Amino acid sequence: MGKIWGFLLFFLTSCISTSGLYTGYEKLTDEQKEYVVKCEGRISQQYNDGRVYKITIEQLKQYIAQFPYVLVYDYKPNCTGNFCVNPAIVETFCQQHSCQFCLVACDLDGIFDIPKLSSPILFMDNEPYNTRIQQKYEKRFLEDLTGYTYKERGYGRYILFRNGQYIETYNSYTDAFKVP
Repeated sequence: MGKIWGFLLFFLTSCISTSGLYTGYEKLTDEQKEYVVKCEGRISQQYNDGRVYKITIEQLKQYIAQFPYVLVYDYKPNCTGNFCVNPAIVETFCQQHSCQFCLVACDLDGIFDIPKLSSPILFMDNEPYNTRIQQKYEKRFLEDLTGYTYKERGYGRYILFRNGQYIETYNSYTDAFKVP
């Protein structure tokens, strides 16, 4: 009985939806598709110019290693779960806590509806994982990034790194800045 309640709680607070089944690319307009581009070079050379930069795990690891603290927001557009927050709020909070903010979307459906950010909008490159199924490439991308499975690190959307090393995954961005 406990497993059923645990699954039900996860389901009610997570971002499972039929709109996030695939990359979401097919739902974009032709004009929007032109703004989804492969990131050439380093992430730190990009800025928020209206494009969505498709990044590899190597590019993200290189970026994270450049800063003392980085909070990666595993962002899912159109998420209505309790822990899905407006990225602009998280970015401002990170700036107030001397932490680099990094939004990495796992789904493109609705990505152009987010508020303006200072940092570039990044998207997980699904091609190395040979799948368009969002749940599969997101899982593998984050495992490659942290070195831990979902079960080991937790199901939160906020992943903290210190000097390029994975620290912990949080359900709330504010928890990443609480001193133990």
